[in-house]
Amino acid sequence: MSKRNLIWPTVMWSMGAFSFMLQYACRIAPSSILDPLTQDFNLVATQVGLIGSYFLLPYVFMQLFVGRIVDRFPAHHVLIATTLVFFLANQFFSEALLISEVAISRAVMGAMGAFAFVVTMKLALIWFENRFLGVLAGLTQVSGMLGAVLGGQLTDMLMIGTEWRPVIKTFSLMLGVLLILMMILMRDKKTTEEKPEDVGILQGILTVWRNPQSWFNGLYAGLIYLPTAAFGEHWGKLYLSKTNIYMDEHTATVAVSMIFIGWAFGGIFSGWLSDYMQKRKPLMMTAPVLCMVTMLPVVYIHALPVWSAYALLGLYGVFNSPLVIAYAISGEINPKRVSGVSIAFCNMSSILLGTATMPLMGWIMDHNATVKEGSMIYTNQAYEAAVICFPVALALALVAAYFVKETHCRQVPESS
Repeated sequence: MSKRNLIWPTVMWSMGAFSFMLQYACRIAPSSILDPLTQDFNLVATQVGLIGSYFLLPYVFMQLFVGRIVDRFPAHHVLIATTLVFFLANQFFSEALLISEVAISRAVMGAMGAFAFVVTMKLALIWFENRFLGVLAGLTQVSGMLGAVLGGQLTDMLMIGTEWRPVIKTFSLMLGVLLILMMILMRDKKTTEEKPEDVGILQGILTVWRNPQSWFNGLYAGLIYLPTAAFGEHWGKLYLSKTNIYMDEHTATVAVSMIFIGWAFGGIFSGWLSDYMQKRKPLMMTAPVLCMVTMLPVVYIHALPVWSAYALLGLYGVFNSPLVIAYAISGEINPKRVSGVSIAFCNMSSILLGTATMPLMGWIMDHNATVKEGSMIYTNQAYEAAVICFPVALALALVAAYFVKETHCRQVPESS
């Protein structure tokens, strides 16, 4: 594609990527304010774990419908509408006085946030040639990782004492500016290509679900990302600041951000390398092993120097990034007419297990806590018990990768 012909595709994809980035920042921001939220709403660990699930459960559920909606309606119209509702819900969260209001606002944010990644990938499919899919899958996910860094670092920087509400309002302001830009810049693509056959929601879901490769690929996505979702997006700051003798809340925030910084570099490289090699599986098979090697010392060695934790979590982020290859595969293993459903199914799978793990970790911590004078005391042993799911998930991810068939970066024909 010539530089001139890349202008509008880049603009359209970038609007989606920026929306995904800001929504990811809003999604992860509560992980940096768990202590103030615990104090404001008088929560125990299980309830703290549920704060992440309030967002992610509707996010996962909506994936059943997101693909069909994105395949049926203009992708940029869907993006603008859902970003608007997300903006309003985030503002409501900043005003919440009851935990039920937190749950409602975060649930609406999760339902609307479910569209951002899939819409951005759909825009990539519409506006770019298929040979760029691996790189664009990587760049799209990287935009989310940059949002995770933004969510953690900006929240940590703007927090004054326990005043978390102005921080959330700052994210609303950025979303509002982006909405204005999207309404000005986004447009339909003029094309002479024949529109793929329109399929009903049930038919689209069944087409994807009847393909065993959808399940192996989705299982891999969920298992490889589970530690990043549960630790990086929610429990990581609290875990490190409470268990590592060298870390306070600020250094723990930076340490968790290193996951997403590493992810940003690794995501771009993983997508490009798999496209270049014309192979998807080699990186998928290697990733779980390297993730285990870099993650486990951080969660089990409580006197690990800060610089070591930074380096290991940064490397973990790099090695976790082949998740983007599962997204690229999801666009290749099913016909193009259900590409939105296929990508959404993979996206749902990548979040589902991590979502379930967040409250599970809180429940395990509560059951291993020491009760002293009516208060719950969480020891290092309680935290360690909660993260046993990480090595188990990574080992199972390796098994799932074995059963994923190599696509050689080619999409199945429409007749499949």
